[in-house]
Amino acid sequence: MDQKAILAHVIELTARIDEAAERGDWISAARFAEQRTPMIEAIVLPDDPAALETLRRVLATILEQRERAAAAHDMLSAKYRAAMVRCQSAKEQK
Repeated sequence: MDQKAILAHVIELTARIDEAAERGDWISAARFAEQRTPMIEAIVLPDDPAALETLRRVLATILEQRERAAAAHDMLSAKYRAAMVRCQSAKEQK
């Protein structure tokens, strides 16, 4: 696969990750990220300024995705902890 095709596929997978994250489908987002990782590693730094800018935008999007995933993780962890406290309280009231 040539570099343009790799970059195009990385862009497509990045969009799919965004779509999955918007739906809260973190399992699909993780699967797409697993597919994308080896492709990102295969990218050679392009000489073409337009391709380089595209790659920079993709990398910025990846950072945004990581931040959203971390925020979702924190929110779910807090909900889990709150549920565990409620369960413990219910046990103690028996």
